[in-house]
Amino acid sequence: MKNYTLEKTSRKHIARVVDTNGDWQWYKNTETGEYKRGLTTVLGRSYPKGEGFYEALKKATPDEWDRKLEAAGDRGDAIHQAIHLILSGAKFHIGSEVLAENNVDTRRLTLDEWRSVLAFSDFCISHGVKVIASEETLEADDFVGTADQIWVLTKKCDNPYCKCEKAGVIGKILLNDVKTGKGLYDNHASQVALLSTADLTHLGKLGKVQGLMLLHLNKTKRGWTTDFLSDEEVDVALRKGAAAFVMDEGKYRQFTDEDIEDIPETIDYAPEPFKKTRTAKAVERGKKKVAKKMVVKKHETKL
Repeated sequence: MKNYTLEKTSRKHIARVVDTNGDWQWYKNTETGEYKRGLTTVLGRSYPKGEGFYEALKKATPDEWDRKLEAAGDRGDAIHQAIHLILSGAKFHIGSEVLAENNVDTRRLTLDEWRSVLAFSDFCISHGVKVIASEETLEADDFVGTADQIWVLTKKCDNPYCKCEKAGVIGKILLNDVKTGKGLYDNHASQVALLSTADLTHLGKLGKVQGLMLLHLNKTKRGWTTDFLSDEEVDVALRKGAAAFVMDEGKYRQFTDEDIEDIPETIDYAPEPFKKTRTAKAVERGKKKVAKKMVVKKHETKL
């Protein structure tokens, strides 16, 4: 048993370096042997946090904050799994199951999660989405990340709050990231912006991304809102993302093959039973005490 295992991605030569909890921060290019940081790991660790983040920290203990992050991560992962299955052509319904948080068991979606999947479906139908890639692993010089979708919106929708027509993205190849949290934040824009700089040649002509977007599954009437990034917003997002990588340089140690170790699967140890032994001095002291007690008892008898 190893403390880390290599798990497949959508690219044959790129593997996730997964720990015993099912989490990962590193990827390995099995052709070159090079380990690279995960994009979301870097942004999560080193992207400057806004004032709202620190205000939220004040309202919860460390344990409460960890539980909130864990619950949010499990919810988001379940929704993403369902979306990927749907885009892969699977017949998904409310009773379908996804991989549970422990990465071993399966579970059904909660009603809240199911509503988010319905909202995603509504977005796709409304825009006549044509999918090029789903959950696609992308490699850049400094990182490896995953593009939720690369797709084309073939028609404008009927949602008055969606700016698909105004943004001029209909018919263009877009790189999208689905967000399931409470809002959209600056690091989300940096995420898709940096992903767009990765190597897309394996997708051929269809990999020439012409626009970036974020699809937010939320509590609005339609259950979704969109953010199509302008060229100016992409430029700012790239610079902020690059700054996060600079900040991250002092916060990690490069992963190597030597970090992968064997974990013993059996315990080769049998404790020896404890045997109490009496020393010569202890025996002698014991005799004296007995003798003294006998003398006292005899004296009392005489009285």
